[in-house]
Amino acid sequence: MRYGVTLQGRDDPTTFAETAAWIESLGFDNLWITDSSLANADVYVYMTLALQATSRLTVGAAVTNPLTRHPAITANVFRSLEQLAPGRVICGIGVGDRPLHPLGLPFAKLQTLADSIEAIRRLWRGERVTGQAGRWRFEEAHLRSPVPELPVYIAFDWGYQGGSDVLLTLVSKPVILKFLMVTLLLKVKFIPLDSAPGNP
Repeated sequence: MRYGVTLQGRDDPTTFAETAAWIESLGFDNLWITDSSLANADVYVYMTLALQATSRLTVGAAVTNPLTRHPAITANVFRSLEQLAPGRVICGIGVGDRPLHPLGLPFAKLQTLADSIEAIRRLWRGERVTGQAGRWRFEEAHLRSPVPELPVYIAFDWGYQGGSDVLLTLVSKPVILKFLMVTLLLKVKFIPLDSAPGNP
């Protein structure tokens, strides 16, 4: 079993990097960073900070979506992160959640999610992609170079069948069941909260 912690990009960059290193020192396996649109710092900038501050921790987005960025841009971001820290990056993606509201966007349709993931994987394999994923068009889109296919974790929806792993979470509104991750805090059960970086 792997143990993970979820963080939002609320701290300043230096404190966040120190927190990521602290989490790794406690023996956790995964760090998940939320993609909160406008509410917090950019998820990919903070994933970069976490990867640079650690040597073992696997870092994932929890979770991005196929609406706020073109899926080809998402593919290229994760390609770049994988080059920065090979084997330590996870692409977490789902249909979206409350961060979409300030942007005037609805949840993505399952077909848009499935088509976006397929396009992202094809781009990672070095293929040229032409077609459609929701409102996004692809015209002979391709990355500068292929990258070993990264793990894709789907924020769970009962109707999705895409052959990817699933993120599980405890949500306050079970009827939504989209963003899923279980964060296990057993390893820090007896660690004083004031020992975390950034606390006085």
